[in-house]
Parts: sequence; structure tokens; C-alpha cells
Amino acid sequence: MYFKEFPSFLYDFKREDGSIRTEIVKDITRNIRVKKDILSNITVYDEYDLADGDTPEIIAEKYYGNPEYHWIVMLCNEKFDWLNDFPLTETEITKHIEHVYNPTLNAKEWWFENSLDTHNGVTEQILYFKVYNNALPLDPNYLTAVMEYRIKGKTTNCEFDFTFPWPDLRYDGGDYHNGLNRETQVIYQIMPYSIGYISTLPSSTEVLGTNTKFTTNVLVGMDIYTLSGTKLGRVKSIESDTKLTLEDRATAAVTNDRFNIYITGDIDGELTITTVGRERNPVFFLNSDGYIINPSDDGAIPITGDDLHRKENDRKRKIKLVSPALIETIIKNFEELL
Repeated sequence: MYFKEFPSFLYDFKREDGSIRTEIVKDITRNIRVKKDILSNITVYDEYDLADGDTPEIIAEKYYGNPEYHWIVMLCNEKFDWLNDFPLTETEITKHIEHVYNPTLNAKEWWFENSLDTHNGVTEQILYFKVYNNALPLDPNYLTAVMEYRIKGKTTNCEFDFTFPWPDLRYDGGDYHNGLNRETQVIYQIMPYSIGYISTLPSSTEVLGTNTKFTTNVLVGMDIYTLSGTKLGRVKSIESDTKLTLEDRATAAVTNDRFNIYITGDIDGELTITTVGRERNPVFFLNSDGYIINPSDDGAIPITGDDLHRKENDRKRKIKLVSPALIETIIKNFEELL
């Protein structure tokens, strides 16, 4: 209806072969003058809060009794883009926020190092990597709420896929098992160990587990060690949650002992890192005057991605509507201007 009354004119379209095609088109350049002149004559509006599922047509039907007046709703609020100018539903905004703040990250540079943990007396395997497309999601300054992140990669021996909390605290000593070196932008993660109890015989390739779900960890191709450092062998296959097979016979007898795993082989390809819950962490910090400041500054107020997007979405819910009594006047002015 909005463009129906716009004047038309002939316009020549040039085809790729050089021929001319003439068509009748609407003069939409009139839109700017129409919008400005109509709105300048209205000083009083009613307020309306958009509900999930509201469209300009639905609002026009409820408020004016005619869905064809949807253009008046959009005109008065200068909302012309249905996808970006109107609020998302709760389901849509939740999915949108999760997508924005949990991108897929990549690391070309990554390597493993082994280090003795004197607290537990266990040799730990530490994964180091450097994200090249976005390091901010793993910057400790902007991680005040616990989130999870998932690391996937492969070597010439195995593929691995593990999920860790951030921060990763595995015992009461308060030592972090992951973190970021801000100067080098290198991230470290101590890989999992002591994930259950196992038993095996030195003459067997069969390993049994208790309180262990082998299928929840990608163990094929990884080496298994006792916590004392004795290697049992490399995992060939996983038969069930509590049973796996080694490539060769076990070199030591173990009964109901906790065990360690190591990722072996040469690096193959990139790491992929995904996060869950990053939107509940700050994206910037404000002072009491509303200015962006450093997270270490006194009085820094964290603004999370979830808060930021929801407030912006809520602002889009408040619109203004011309009184139904003025509809006829608006339409008359609209026609006269055209």
C-alpha cells in the first residue's frame, strides 16, 4: 500500500548484449520528502511495547483495525528493515548471542610439553597453542564467569577431542590448569589425567576400567601410563565404557590403579577451539559515568555480551504509534505530497 500511490516513470535498462529494455518503475525517491513532511506535523504519539511475534501488520491490525496500515507503523518509527530494526524473539536472541560470542577459533601453532607436577608427583602433559583469529574469548581479564571450551585436533597417532572448564581448577591448591600469557598470546592447557581406575595383567592386551567411561574420551592412539610413570601401552580400540584393548601386551600388572594418558605423534593440521558460555562474561568494562575503562581500574563495571545484546534488543521493543484518530489525516497528507 505504501508504494502504491507513488508516481511512476519509464526507465531504460541496458542488457548485456547492448539492447535496451524499457520498464515502468516507481519513483521511490519521493520517500524521503514524504517521511519528513508527515512526521513534522505530528507531536503526540502513543507508546507501545512490542511482544514476541509482533509484526508491523499485526500491530496495525490491533491498533488501527487494518493490517494495510503497516507502513504507518514503520514510518513513524523509522524502522524499514524487518530483520534488523525489530526485536528478536527470546529464542532468536538467545541463539544469536550464543553464536556471536562463541565463534570457532583456530590455532596453527600448537605443541605439547611434559612437566612434573610436584604437588601430585605426576608428570603432566601440557598443550600450548596460539589462536590466530581471535584470542579475546580466552583472555582471563574478560573471563569472570566459568565457561567451557572444547579443543579438537589430531596427530599422526590419534585424534583428540576434550572439553575443559575455564578456569580449570582440579584441586584445592588453587593452581590454574589453563591460562593465557598476554605478552606472547600463548594459551596453555594441562591435559586430562587420572580419569578413572584400571586393571590389567602384564601378559594381556585387555584393560578393564572401573568408574570410567572410556567411550567419553577419544583414547584410541593415545598412550596409557600408571601414575607412577609405568607405560602400559597404546590404545588400539575401545570396546565399551569399561573395556579397551592395547596394541601390544601390557608391560606391567595393575589392579585398581588410577592412570594417565598421553597424546603422542607428530602435529597434524590445526586445532579448532569452540567455547560455551562466553556470552556470560564481560566484553568491556564501564565506570560510573558510563565510559569504557580497563578491567583493572577501580570501580570497573563488567558488561557481558548477554546484557549488551538483550538491552539493545529491549530498546527495539519500545515504539511510538500515531493515534488512530489521526490516521485519515496522515493518509490524506501522504496522498497530497505524492
